Amino acid sequence: MKRIGIIGGGASGIICAIAIKHQDSDANVVILEKESRIGKKILMTGNGKCNLSNLDLSLDCYNTDVIYDSLLKFDSQKCIEFFERIGLMVRIDNSGRIYPYSERANNVLDILLYELKRLNVEIVCDFNVIEIKRTDEFLVYSDRYDFRNFDYLVLATGGLAHINYDYQGYEIAERLGHQITPLRPGLVGVKVKENTTPLAGLRMKANVYVGEKLSYGEVQFKKDGLSGIAIMDMSRYFMPDIKIRLDLMPDKSHDEILSFLENKNLEMALMGIFPKMIAKDLLKQSENNIYSLVNIIKNYEFTVLDTYGFTNAQITIGGVNHKEVSPFNFSSLIVDKLYIVGEILDIDGKCGGYNLHFAWTSGFLAGVDIGLKGREEQ
Repeated sequence: MKRIGIIGGGASGIICAIAIKHQDSDANVVILEKESRIGKKILMTGNGKCNLSNLDLSLDCYNTDVIYDSLLKFDSQKCIEFFERIGLMVRIDNSGRIYPYSERANNVLDILLYELKRLNVEIVCDFNVIEIKRTDEFLVYSDRYDFRNFDYLVLATGGLAHINYDYQGYEIAERLGHQITPLRPGLVGVKVKENTTPLAGLRMKANVYVGEKLSYGEVQFKKDGLSGIAIMDMSRYFMPDIKIRLDLMPDKSHDEILSFLENKNLEMALMGIFPKMIAKDLLKQSENNIYSLVNIIKNYEFTVLDTYGFTNAQITIGGVNHKEVSPFNFSSLIVDKLYIVGEILDIDGKCGGYNLHFAWTSGFLAGVDIGLKGREEQ
């Protein structure tokens, strides 16, 4: 009987355990989780609704194209089929985002926990891994001087975002010989130099530019910065002093806006387009000059100070170098029988279910590979 240890009980670790057992029901699969329960971050995804995946899995939704083959092997339809197989009904919104039918993340976790129990996957919580030794097997030690030994090992420790994870997973991967690319917050809002306090709480649809990079969607103004999906999707390009440019009327040309504003009281005309405080700020910046006003509407600029950090981020940018794992099954190219899945890898996507889908994909494909290998070796 093959012994498989999975360090981390998040989305990728859980689906990996299930996939292994679906392939090899006799495998001894153990999830080692340092928290008091598994799946805590799943409950936070999609604002508590759990955006499982997205019908549009085009490669421009991710920071790298190396996952092309893995997306072909576990696409959005296969993701739907997996969850329906274990008892979860899904629904798809008008933008192609896939949710549980209940739109409640706890239903997703409940179904996953039920399947783990049905398959006799052992779950060990409060197991904080501090060291791994590789001999002819993997010896995994906790901070309580407990240890487990495994034939196969999966690192699914997650990233630094949202929950206060530490760097333990990255340190473990590094000690096993893997390179860690620089870590920083992703899908996160940004603090700016300009005074946005009067605009706090307002939301606008806009084109967001950072250099030549473009994102469209909602921008939320905060008392000291900007957030919203369109801002968060651009977070990988944020650095101090870089300019963020908003086109507040992306569907209108300069000439169309100018034509609408001409021969009108500018303050009243702006109130017919924008929220009051944005209208006032635009008018103030333009000094009541109609041509300057039109330019500012199309180029509403802010200067980056910093992001809101890992505690407010949805994902971690950077991690274990993806060039050191197989894009087909996420096995390590450095350590035999080691697999690395989920957010600990330096692969990330934009808002809309893409990062959770990658967690499902990497965990599932690793689990299938381990399950098949374990069965063949019996």
